Amino acid sequence: MNQFTFMRQIDKSVQERMQARIERERVANNFRRLGNSAYRKAQFSTAIELYNHGLDYVNDTPVLYLNRACCYIRLRDFKRAIIDCDYILHKFDPKHIRAWLYRALSFKRLHVENSFNECISEVKRLNSRDIAFIDGFLERMRSAP
Repeated sequence: MNQFTFMRQIDKSVQERMQARIERERVANNFRRLGNSAYRKAQFSTAIELYNHGLDYVNDTPVLYLNRACCYIRLRDFKRAIIDCDYILHKFDPKHIRAWLYRALSFKRLHVENSFNECISEVKRLNSRDIAFIDGFLERMRSAP
């Protein structure tokens, strides 16, 4: 096989992988939308299943993990929510503001005050430009049942 033929095969392979990735993202996004719809209807277990299906197609995006964590919080499964938030913070973005806030909320609901306070301190340190958003979230959290 000459170099030209070899390079054509590599290019074709790259294009095929790109097309396959685009298709997987499209399918995952459809599952995300369906999960969001189930969430709005308070069908949290169904939403989790749909987000899981989306993660079967694309598992390198924090959105599906964050949405699933939110469902776990609504189902009062705070430990699983913390696991998803930790995954986002370690694998994708150590500054991810919503992952920190959902993590803090989960610790608060578990009555683990020191971990809650550590999360709040860390999210404020890492996202100093978003203090108003963080404080607004904390205010809504305190007023929620």
